[in-house]
Amino acid sequence: DVVKGALEKAEDAVKGGINIRYAGAGTYNIIVESLNYKDAEKIMEKAVDAAIGFIEDKKGNGSFERND
Repeated sequence: DVVKGALEKAEDAVKGGINIRYAGAGTYNIIVESLNYKDAEKIMEKAVDAAIGFIEDKKGNGSFERND
């Protein structure tokens, strides 16, 4: 399953520094907690890049949308 693989890649990229939740309709939320904003941004970027990269390697399309 491509989605499951992409989510695993995201978690592996940041070594468990995120929480992923299914939001419905094929949408997932990635939640990052950090002591400072810059570290949280780096964690989010690594996780998103890993997930989307995996999906694109499988000839799929992925996107990221920030919800603050």
